[in-house]
Amino acid sequence: EAELNHLYHCTWDWQVTLLAGNQFSVVFPDAISHGYSTRSGDITLALNKLVVDISVPVRDPLVVAVLNTAWILIGGLPNIVHSERVIRNM
Repeated sequence: EAELNHLYHCTWDWQVTLLAGNQFSVVFPDAISHGYSTRSGDITLALNKLVVDISVPVRDPLVVAVLNTAWILIGGLPNIVHSERVIRNM
């Protein structure tokens, strides 16, 4: 996260998650910043001299095609959590 904040000159919660081995998942703040990093091939991160390749994840189209909309009824919540933001975060 420190490397990415330094690279983009911003403070952002990158939500870095270890996937497997030396692969990580990262959430970019917007499509433009993601586009800048995926066009360059290998990037050397300045703080620790790490050479990384940032790429678009490969999704299996059959897996995505079977996803359907589902409705979930949530009841018994206190009034303080009756906001769209809180419900979406749940």
